[in-house]
Amino acid sequence: MKITILTAIMTVATSLYGIYLAFSFNHYSDDIVVRVLDDHTDFHQAKPETEQILSFFDLETHEWNGANFEITAITDFDYNVKRGANIPSFNCFNKYSERSSYQRTKEIREFGRQVNSAIKLVREDSIGRNHSSVYRSIARELNVLSESKADRKILLAFSDLKEKSDFLDLYNEAYYTLLATHPDSILGMFEKQALLKDLSGVEVYLIYQPLNYTDNESFKLISQLYRQMLEAHVAKVTITSNLVL
Repeated sequence: MKITILTAIMTVATSLYGIYLAFSFNHYSDDIVVRVLDDHTDFHQAKPETEQILSFFDLETHEWNGANFEITAITDFDYNVKRGANIPSFNCFNKYSERSSYQRTKEIREFGRQVNSAIKLVREDSIGRNHSSVYRSIARELNVLSESKADRKILLAFSDLKEKSDFLDLYNEAYYTLLATHPDSILGMFEKQALLKDLSGVEVYLIYQPLNYTDNESFKLISQLYRQMLEAHVAKVTITSNLVL
């Protein structure tokens, strides 16, 4: 009787271990996803830099992690060309069988090169637009990130956040006054354009270096409105003038 029970236990354990190994050898994921929005509607001092972006992935320390990167511009259009790079993850069971450390180092270097190239290609676009479609660009990227299964999901928005589109003009004194006195009304305008999903686990960095005191006061108002809106959807929000990681 004892031998039968022991045999049954060993059979079940072996089966479960086999399933676990099969999953381990075939499961790939993007451990970290980074999306960058680079505002081209006006000149901005804070810009995405390759080394700063790569530091989020930390592939020098965690070489077997997966990484997915995309960058696109904020312009007067709702949809703009995207550039990106990707490197798949490998878990502890299959990393030695499918990739040597030397091969992985080469892949990481190529990933870094592709990230640098993507940033440069987007930056080649001309700076300066008569209009700026900011909110819909941000909302779209955030809603995509909300659906990601990645361990870490990050949006870096290099922008002064000043909307000047078909539904809102924050360069207009009347709308700016409305922002300062009745920010909820501006939130209502945003929500009519695009509803945000649950942003649990999403990190948002709003990055901008004001040009002067007036510009600083303007960014404070707009960025705090974005913080209120995004934190209401459970995002983690950081407002900063530059990335120090």
